[in-house]
Amino acid sequence: MFFSIVIPTYNRKEMLISSLQSISNQNYKSFEVIIIDDGSTDGTDEKIRPFLKENIHYFKTHNRGVAAARNAGISLSKGDYINFLDSDDFHYPEHLQKAFDILINNPNIEVLHLNYDIGAHDSVIKVNSLPRNLPDDIFKECSMHVNSLFVKRNLFEQIKFNENRELMFVEDWDFFIRLCIRYKVQLVNEVTSRLVDHPDRSMRNFNKEKWIKRKESLIESLKSDTLFISKHSVRLKEIEAHQTSLIALMLSIEGSRLESINFLVKAIRLNIKELFKRRTLAVLKHLF
Repeated sequence: MFFSIVIPTYNRKEMLISSLQSISNQNYKSFEVIIIDDGSTDGTDEKIRPFLKENIHYFKTHNRGVAAARNAGISLSKGDYINFLDSDDFHYPEHLQKAFDILINNPNIEVLHLNYDIGAHDSVIKVNSLPRNLPDDIFKECSMHVNSLFVKRNLFEQIKFNENRELMFVEDWDFFIRLCIRYKVQLVNEVTSRLVDHPDRSMRNFNKEKWIKRKESLIESLKSDTLFISKHSVRLKEIEAHQTSLIALMLSIEGSRLESINFLVKAIRLNIKELFKRRTLAVLKHLF
């Protein structure tokens, strides 16, 4: 079996069905699907029962967060390469075929990242812009997504998703930083997945205290990585500045003018380049 697709899910039974249908429509067929239900209470187990097949497996766990669910799926996988799909997103029919064609013709590739677009379920808002230079660009922002990622299964013996729940929603960035400083990532600008923007998407839920803790947890996670500290510790302020300016933006949207300005100033002090980013213009637009 060439691919294992790990799908973590929590109380998204209707969206999960759409995601599974996108996998059923794949042109390439040598794959397994591992669904890790992270303690859903909405009847997900009953809803997906008709979709379970010999190559589509369902496991329910206690609620431990998306990182733990992904790690659980990885541990159960059997494919040569592991791919992921968030349960509110979908893959285009050519997703696996394009990855297979690249990987089978380039067996030295350990990590492949295709591209994705962002939009509603039936319309595109924008196409993601991939990094140009890794690992340098991954410290500036995370323009990569696990839906587009293919990793040789044995690499996960060295790297896992951080299961600290205070990292939730930046666990992907933490993972990509640690992945990109260890392995060469082959970037291919082929759009094969959709990140679906909807009102219940997790990143839309803003809580200042949780977002501050999230930022602090990301910094602590990277500080605990000996390779990162030995070679890239100078990038910590840049990473912290990015998260701080994001908090400033969310506060500005809420109308918390003074707090937003304070966080924006902190971000600029951490990294002067924040002053010239579009996010800063967005903050100022909301404030003035």
